[in-house]
Amino acid sequence: MNNLKRGFSTPDFLLLVLVASLIAGGFYFVFRTPGSPPAARSPAAADRTSPLAPESRPATDKTDSAVKLPSGNVKPADVGAASPAAAPAPAPLAAEDDGEGAYGIEGTVFSLGGGQPLAHCEVRFMEMKTVTQADGTFRLTADGGVGILRFSCPGFRPEAIFRFDITAGSGMANFDVYLSGRRDAARGRIEINGISGRVYDQATGAPLLRAWVTVGPKRTRTDRAGFFELWGLDTGLASLKVAAPGHIGEMISGIELNNLANPLYYEVSLEPDDGGKFHFALVGIGARLMPNPKGRGCRIAAVLDDSPAARAGLEAGDILLAVDGVAVDDASTAEIVELIRGRAGQPVELLVERQGEVLSFTCVRERVLY
Repeated sequence: MNNLKRGFSTPDFLLLVLVASLIAGGFYFVFRTPGSPPAARSPAAADRTSPLAPESRPATDKTDSAVKLPSGNVKPADVGAASPAAAPAPAPLAAEDDGEGAYGIEGTVFSLGGGQPLAHCEVRFMEMKTVTQADGTFRLTADGGVGILRFSCPGFRPEAIFRFDITAGSGMANFDVYLSGRRDAARGRIEINGISGRVYDQATGAPLLRAWVTVGPKRTRTDRAGFFELWGLDTGLASLKVAAPGHIGEMISGIELNNLANPLYYEVSLEPDDGGKFHFALVGIGARLMPNPKGRGCRIAAVLDDSPAARAGLEAGDILLAVDGVAVDDASTAEIVELIRGRAGQPVELLVERQGEVLSFTCVRERVLY
């Protein structure tokens, strides 16, 4: 027994144990099943060996998969693009109008039926456009220009002002827009450049129901109390025409519309037409105009008897060149008519060409029956 104990403590025995261990390890690697997973590491060990935690990884390309946080939400900075829920609201100004101009328009777009603000409606003026925000508001600026101002929204009828001068008024016009649904009976309105008023019989003072009221291409009819409203008219000078059966119609000219949100108000009395000879009365000079075939100015087509034009010496065939010193070579006939008309008792100076000679005439405006 003593000899055995001494054998286990000798260096030879220790060397024998080491050799046996190496042989056993070689058998393990030879006979281990290929593909066996290594032993799992603890979460703490995994964190220590990971080169970057998810929150600190470099920004990936937009095609990379999203990195999900423990709560399950998608973090836009890790995805490379925001999720739909986190998408930003539409910019108030499009790329075509991302600067600050000297003039502009702003306001809110509503649905006519429910009065709710409408989001994502397009507001377009000339080559500039923007869209309404979630609360229906919009803002668009420009350095100037005259063109079509349009409002459009899916599911609603579009509204437009066909000749809008963004430089008119105080520089920044603020107004509301009401769009009607495709199936609504009532029409929408742009509450800028408006005219309102009341129409009644001159003899009795009674309101006139369903009298026609026309300004440019837009028209409406009076209600039972004789009231009317017209909105979204062209910027500039306009004429108000009012007509009713059995009455001489009235035309009020020289109305200046300069992008105000408050409507102009007019009381219009119509004279009964007993004889049926006259159809319209207006303040002017009593001359009918027509386009000039030669393309310069316009031509006087006819002059009424005993009218301001006749008394001043104007004749049919005269070519009108200027009104109160303003050349009318490039103006339309409708624009020239508005320049000539105005308030009763005020003079207007006309420059005409007659058989190659340039002549000047001064007419005093008055109420003329046609």
